[in-house]
Amino acid sequence: MLFKSKLAASFGTALLVLLWIGVLSYRRTVQAEADQQWVMHTHFVMEDLDAMQADLLDCETTQRGYILTGDEVYLALYEAAFRRVSDDLSALRSLTADNSRQQISPNRLSPLVSAKLEALGSGIDARKQDGMAAALAAVGDDSDQESMVQIRVLIDQMKQEDQRLLLQERTENVALTSQYAKQTIIFGYLSAILFLLGAGCIVFDEMDRRKRVEAEFRRSDAKSHLHKLA
Repeated sequence: MLFKSKLAASFGTALLVLLWIGVLSYRRTVQAEADQQWVMHTHFVMEDLDAMQADLLDCETTQRGYILTGDEVYLALYEAAFRRVSDDLSALRSLTADNSRQQISPNRLSPLVSAKLEALGSGIDARKQDGMAAALAAVGDDSDQESMVQIRVLIDQMKQEDQRLLLQERTENVALTSQYAKQTIIFGYLSAILFLLGAGCIVFDEMDRRKRVEAEFRRSDAKSHLHKLA
């Protein structure tokens, strides 16, 4: 193989390896961004679940405050908490829309929350229409308390599932991707260095060959000159 062909092959291979490493590094960066977005998404889901639980508790508290006092301030607070719960449920559906496994839990949670809000609203209506005694009898139903327990249990399960997705699946995926990228980059750089060293050896061999040719040419020329003088 000619000198130029050998040199081009060595430098070309090294360049291709470096380009491959660049592509791999870019893909690793994209994957890292996707993993980070997933982590943020999971935190958003968990924060929304916490907010929903807190807002449901506000609904219960303000409803009882209105039933016991008849104060319209409690009623306004209840209505505000009611709207927040509805917004929380809508946000949860939106956040889990791209994950079929996560979507199952909002489908289970929605009827429980709706039933809870309906029961709380019935207590409000009873207080408005029939007075405090009738309203207290309505909110004292054990089934109403059981629904809240079911909601809390389901929310806890959803949070545990999100934590599992976040801490196990994503952590393992990040670790494997990172390990593969590191190994590939190290191997790629070593390969590129070897090809560059090979190119350097080719250059030095060619320089040495040319020096020998030039030296041989000078000796031949000197002999020819001496022969002419003789």
